[in-house]
Amino acid sequence: MSVVFHNTLAASDYALIDEATMMPRPSYWAAVLWARLMGNVVLDAGRNEGKLHLYSQCLRGTPGGVALVAINLDTANPASLSLAGKAARYTLTADNLDAGSVKLNGRALAVGQDGVLPNLKGVAARGMQSLPAASISYLAYPDARNPACP
Repeated sequence: MSVVFHNTLAASDYALIDEATMMPRPSYWAAVLWARLMGNVVLDAGRNEGKLHLYSQCLRGTPGGVALVAINLDTANPASLSLAGKAARYTLTADNLDAGSVKLNGRALAVGQDGVLPNLKGVAARGMQSLPAASISYLAYPDARNPACP
């Protein structure tokens, strides 16, 4: 079973949930995507160089599928990433680094009035990708056919 460890759920400035409003903070959305996409088997994503850091695991619930996380730590410049094959891309960005909200593929994320999470849908991606400054992108490759991913 895969879990995300965090020091507090709703009782500090670092919490996943805002204590006053009970609304998700940006790190909450990153944790939800991680839990939905990243499986238990860790793969070699290659060497991290510069400000683009890559992490890879088997795609949750998809035999042979691969999930990649690309974190652009550069706060001023986009990063380039060449994709092999087609993927679904989920890119989290914010208007500034201390924003209380986050966008998925350019659309603001918010919990519905009924408390239900919105549909977190990726966009089709292939070839060279420009990853925005200060962003986290999840890439799901369901057709990777990686034999290490049961």
